[in-house]
Amino acid sequence: MDTVLQAVHSTPTKTDWVFDTSGRNWILAPARVMEGGTQANSSYFHDATQTLIEHDQAFCYTALQDFDAILNTLEMAIQ
Repeated sequence: MDTVLQAVHSTPTKTDWVFDTSGRNWILAPARVMEGGTQANSSYFHDATQTLIEHDQAFCYTALQDFDAILNTLEMAIQ
C-alpha cells in the first residue's frame, strides 16, 4: 500500500487523486469522481462517472493521462 501511495503522491498530475482503502476493495480515482460518494455508495460512484463521461470529455482525457503517469511511476518503483 505504501508503494501505491508514494506513486500517487510523487507523480505530477493535473487532477487530484484519492486512494481509498476504507473498504474491502481499494479504489484509486480522481477526487472529482469521489466527491459526495464513497466506496460503500457505489450508485453515486457509477452516476458520477457516467456524468463525467457524457459531459466532460476533457476531464476524462486528463484523468486518463494522469492515471497512465501514476501507473508508469508505480511500474518504475517495483522494478
